[in-house]
Amino acid sequence: MKTMRILGAALTALGLGLAPAVAQDFPSDTIHLIVPYPAGGGTDAIGRAVAAALEEATGASVVVDNIGGASGTTGTMAMLQAKPDGYTAMLNGSSDLTTTLTFQELPFSLDDFKYVGAVMATPTWVVAPAERGYETLEDLLADAEANPDQVTIGVGGAAGAHALVAHAIKGYSGAPVRVVAYQGGAPLRKGLLANEVSAGVIHSPIMLDAIKEGGVKVLAAAQPLDGISYEPLRDTPLLKDAGIPVNVGVTRGIFLPKDTPDEVVAKFSEMLEAASQSESLASFGEKFGFAPTWLTPAEFEALMREEVATFADIRDNIINK
Repeated sequence: MKTMRILGAALTALGLGLAPAVAQDFPSDTIHLIVPYPAGGGTDAIGRAVAAALEEATGASVVVDNIGGASGTTGTMAMLQAKPDGYTAMLNGSSDLTTTLTFQELPFSLDDFKYVGAVMATPTWVVAPAERGYETLEDLLADAEANPDQVTIGVGGAAGAHALVAHAIKGYSGAPVRVVAYQGGAPLRKGLLANEVSAGVIHSPIMLDAIKEGGVKVLAAAQPLDGISYEPLRDTPLLKDAGIPVNVGVTRGIFLPKDTPDEVVAKFSEMLEAASQSESLASFGEKFGFAPTWLTPAEFEALMREEVATFADIRDNIINK
């Protein structure tokens, strides 16, 4: 029995020393950053920029893995089922994840994540192909009233933030529009450029190049665009100006499985904060349309939980009413 007690004490001491040792060595291997959507969308672009900034700030090797499917759920599950050692992480948008949790029964909750921090926040907006002739959201809604079920609003997934905004537009206005779900922001972007849908809900500043060239028109934004680098869009009307009181944007950040040691999460958070202040990410933000930001793990988690409560209220009192 004495031998067993000594062995148990030794194992306990070893266990207590393991996490700091792992954290001290982290990262000593390649970090895989899962983006739970196909390549080519806004979250993918930000993920690759963050990966490059992490490499610049830390010297670690960071690889982006696109694992799309089921409105981001497939990639999320891949991250949650990975070894919780910090080497498999996920970059996703806050509202993309919280709206999916709001509208679907999923095998995970916000309690299944560790929050590393967030680096980029952008409003969601409503855009339309210029050839549709809409200048405002009211124009689109008037067209829908005149042509019931013929006006379509494309979204990047059946249960994400895009869908929430589109269904809120339909629910608050009562306009007979049809919501068309694509498999991610990149396919939605292609659909808008091909004039497949009357309008689309997508996170800014996606489509900005086409907007500058005149092929796409911004009809409204779900949050103020005063922080966008392209000055002509800073006074874009808000959805609430059209009687649709929704406040939706997306804050992209990094998540880890809940069993990841706190010391590893803290080390990863330090790395991500340094990346958020790097020249690499600043240069990306200038071209992308919005400057990087920084939210601590606690701030990022609080934002996620606030969004779930807000979106559940919209679901229960507007969309499902």
